[in-house]
Amino acid sequence: MTSITHLGYREVAPGDLADFPGNATIHDEEALDASVGRFGQFQALLARELPDGTLQLLAGHGTRAALVRNEVTSTRVEVIQVDDETALGINLAANGTTRRRDYEPAALLDLLAQARAAGGLGGTGWDDAEHDRLLALVEAPAPAPEPQPPAEFPSYDDETIETSFKCPSCGYQWSGNPGSSTDE
Repeated sequence: MTSITHLGYREVAPGDLADFPGNATIHDEEALDASVGRFGQFQALLARELPDGTLQLLAGHGTRAALVRNEVTSTRVEVIQVDDETALGINLAANGTTRRRDYEPAALLDLLAQARAAGGLGGTGWDDAEHDRLLALVEAPAPAPEPQPPAEFPSYDDETIETSFKCPSCGYQWSGNPGSSTDE
């Protein structure tokens, strides 16, 4: 396991944090602004302390930007000491591990309903349209099972069905009387 030394928590001005070079995450600024506007900062940002004392942000770039846009003057930062390789891995993991997540629809729907009843979905990153989409998904009837032939019906694959006749024009094959017609 990589060595991470926790140096503690600090309150700093959001603008005093240096970006991680090449941070690639694109954020939903409107959703982050709404979250910061409603809840403030509810989790610490993560930064490493460089040898010159600079705090380099590893995780929380979008939150920090929302704090700046919302004119918040102080932010809570968890400060760690790590090497360059570990800093890169943490930056990638902070966003890369969340991109593969999914939600259990019924449980999420329950949480959204609770939030709607307790003051609304504003600032949560969810909205009424998403609630309604999940509700339709959860309430949708289960698909009907595929019809199955009776047990006594013989099973064939397309290549083993014996046919007696073949159309010379299209290649369709069939069994039965080639000359019978009901059009008389």
